[in-house]
Amino acid sequence: MLRILVQTGKAVSICEVARQIAQVCEKRGHIVTLNRQMLTTHTLKGLFDAAIFVYPVAPAWCTKWFYYYSKAVKEIGRAVYYTTTEGRIKRWLIHDWVRRDCEFVACSNYVASKLREVGLRVRAVVHHAAHVDDHEQVEKLAEQYRKLLQSRFGDLVFFACVSDLSFRKGLDKLVEAVKLLLTKRRDFAILLHTKPDVLKMIQGTPHIVLVGEFGTRDHDEVMAFYRACHYLVFPTLAEGFGLPLLEANFMSRPAVVTKLPVFSEYADMEHNIPVETHSIQLFDNEDGVLYELHQYDVRELASALDYAIDLVKSKKSEYEDRCVKVREKVKDMTSDRLYTKILELVGG
Repeated sequence: MLRILVQTGKAVSICEVARQIAQVCEKRGHIVTLNRQMLTTHTLKGLFDAAIFVYPVAPAWCTKWFYYYSKAVKEIGRAVYYTTTEGRIKRWLIHDWVRRDCEFVACSNYVASKLREVGLRVRAVVHHAAHVDDHEQVEKLAEQYRKLLQSRFGDLVFFACVSDLSFRKGLDKLVEAVKLLLTKRRDFAILLHTKPDVLKMIQGTPHIVLVGEFGTRDHDEVMAFYRACHYLVFPTLAEGFGLPLLEANFMSRPAVVTKLPVFSEYADMEHNIPVETHSIQLFDNEDGVLYELHQYDVRELASALDYAIDLVKSKKSEYEDRCVKVREKVKDMTSDRLYTKILELVGG
């Protein structure tokens, strides 16, 4: 039995990853402290036997966590830095001691390649996982959501969209695509689970509805939301992994999704509905990463949404086949299977 610190920040996605890692550790009989605040101790020795840090590699604000990780390695010997990034790391912001003293566990081969480009050492690649705490309850909740949606909106095709309002998430492009699609048809609804500030963006655009605030719902509720809808729409421009795609597919829901290279590592892109990209624009958010924004034509996104609606309305068996196929590809990507690898890296 180990005393394990799982240390993370406040971003919704990495908090959920850290929670699932902590849960896996507890299932294996370890004593776990999940901490989302700044560390208040100068040493981990005597308090913990192992430490798992779940943070991005963004040098402008993560260098302190590189230091805490390297300190944990020296003091207790068992530590992992599980990480992501969404672009090209600024080499000149990586100190030599980070290259010398730190090893990283990447959440995708894409992330691993970005780390290696700047001379950072990659210990392993462990993909993110999909997880449901209570499968029976999620199915019941999904059915309740489905009935609620039908009673409120009628016989529409529903697209779930779970996202924050980051510049790289592409919600502005989704709004433009919906405006184009509305000139042709109105038998659909985009259901946004995001920040209330989105109301300014969607004002005057019918068939886009804010149904929940990002980061305020229990994870099983979000998974039930995916299940209740026909599709996920994921108009993102840059991802280190892309948890919404994995989670929607895990709940047997295909996605209308930007065709980013990282998605091909784990998702069935033939049976999802990909939107081709035509170029990469580098964006400097002043956090030490040049984000690789994969650009696409909003007309192609509108066309993909149109095609997805037609599948449900006119080609039901093909739609249902896609649901089965996308689930089949990711069904084994569970937290028990994947995050156990993280635990094993710290000797658990």
